[in-house]
Amino acid sequence: MSNLDMARAIQKKGGGILCITEVTEGVKGLRVLAKGFEKYVSIVMVGCTKDEIESSYVLNGNPNSKEMKKTIGMTNSWKKTKCAVIMELSNSYETFFQFDTDEALLSLVRKLKECSDSVAPDCRPGILTFFPSIPGFGKSAICNGTTTSALNLQNDRKVILRVGDQVTEKFYPLVLKEKLQQPSTIYIADKNATPTSWSVIGNICSQTQGVAVCVVPDSSALQTTTIESRLNDEGEQYVMKHDYPFSLHLLAVCMSRVLNRQSHTHCGKLDSGTEQACMIVVKFYCLYRNITAASLIEKISILGRATNKFINIPFFKEDTNPLDPLPNDLDRLLRRAIEIQTRQDLSDAESSQELKNIEQNLRSSLKDHQSFLTNLQADESYSRKSFIEQLALYSSSLGDSLQERESTITLSTVKKPAKIKIVSLDISKKKIHSMLENASNTSIDLRNFMKDKGFQKRRNIESVKYKQDCFIQKTHCTFAHKSKMSQEQMRVKFGHLINVTCEIHLLSFHFDDRVAAVEVSVPPSLPRTVNDFSHITIWCAKGVNAEESNFLPTRLKDGIAKCVSFQSPMAIEGTFSYW
Repeated sequence: MSNLDMARAIQKKGGGILCITEVTEGVKGLRVLAKGFEKYVSIVMVGCTKDEIESSYVLNGNPNSKEMKKTIGMTNSWKKTKCAVIMELSNSYETFFQFDTDEALLSLVRKLKECSDSVAPDCRPGILTFFPSIPGFGKSAICNGTTTSALNLQNDRKVILRVGDQVTEKFYPLVLKEKLQQPSTIYIADKNATPTSWSVIGNICSQTQGVAVCVVPDSSALQTTTIESRLNDEGEQYVMKHDYPFSLHLLAVCMSRVLNRQSHTHCGKLDSGTEQACMIVVKFYCLYRNITAASLIEKISILGRATNKFINIPFFKEDTNPLDPLPNDLDRLLRRAIEIQTRQDLSDAESSQELKNIEQNLRSSLKDHQSFLTNLQADESYSRKSFIEQLALYSSSLGDSLQERESTITLSTVKKPAKIKIVSLDISKKKIHSMLENASNTSIDLRNFMKDKGFQKRRNIESVKYKQDCFIQKTHCTFAHKSKMSQEQMRVKFGHLINVTCEIHLLSFHFDDRVAAVEVSVPPSLPRTVNDFSHITIWCAKGVNAEESNFLPTRLKDGIAKCVSFQSPMAIEGTFSYW
């Protein structure tokens, strides 16, 4: 058992806990568990008077033994335990067979119930306030001064403020324990709640009658930002685009605030004296990779069971909207820093010298543009006032029972994504067939192939796989396959491209008596395909798998296959998808 078990047990629907033990097992474990829960613990001691203990040892032939004296001493320790009540029964009740008729037993049960009813916890719904943010957001400054009187609470609810950097134990288990003990509290979690913690916050709210109240910046700061990163894959470079829910202006201001902290003064050890202070802020920013501003709101809206709320904090001055562009050098350095962190996150580590250089350059640029960044920021007292007013409004609207939202979808019940077989660039069969028809006008080999395979009659026939010659109905170019890349790698490398339309070029037509495919050229801005021979399979003979297209270049060298080069590359569009 743990303290968390104790906290859950005292809930209205917790069911309580019944433990059976022997006095000789010692009372230390109970005292540890009961710390803070003394008023909820009742002890019933059966056959534990001195006379009964001595009598049992006499019957067992061990009168006046050291073991008997030890047992009597341990029994006295149990009787000194701090708890709601200690009751004793004779050992004649060990089986409790007389429960329905014996008045002593009925009286004991009534007393236990009275003790339980007298300390029933306040199980009204409460609030869990949290910050999906990054270091330098200003959480502590905003939360400072948030008290019961500041919120003008009229419903006997308490305010608990926990600062993550000041908590020595694991943060969210502590939050859960304290919310279980006092569900009706207005709880403020002063900690950067990155996406990995959202499901935990949702579970805490579900278990404690909690409404999740999320603190986000104004729309100039909560703004989808797309960053291009140039990554390496076995010596080849490709470009990836990732979305983030915060603007680069917010990132710059947060960095600036961190650097404005005097060296070695921050309780979380993140200030101007921290060697990689700027890049640590970037690391937090990148934890929100592939989350847009809209999806952040959407994901948080379905935490727990209640209709969740949002507090919008003024981050920038109202008269700065729309924001002036960041200075060019600062904008470029921020994007470069995110690119470096992205490479690190994808196991393509940067050199320590490059990290040192980007840190120095960021610090220098932030210092040069300190005045620009300072003039952007909303006044701290104004942001705090807005926070308290909105939280007070939500707190005063809490009733005696939780108002659950209509939808029962939560982060924990959202269907897990299906397993990916391939990452495909889907090409219109109609368009590629039309382009091949046009190319056949200038190539007798291509024209004879199409005639021999019955192109005009068979190109739209859905064929049973391997049972007969067939033209491929779902024409596509395979970019990744589950046999060569993990699910996570495919999602990280191609997730930003799904449903995106891209242009490739058709170069030539390769074929033999088993399979036919079009060779394609992929632009350098896209990740390279999984196959050395980038292609779109067009036709397969009976019993032949489309994968055999990969062997066409080798067969061409061996004189088995033929190749028809198009007069010029032909551009065609396709859309990325998971199969």
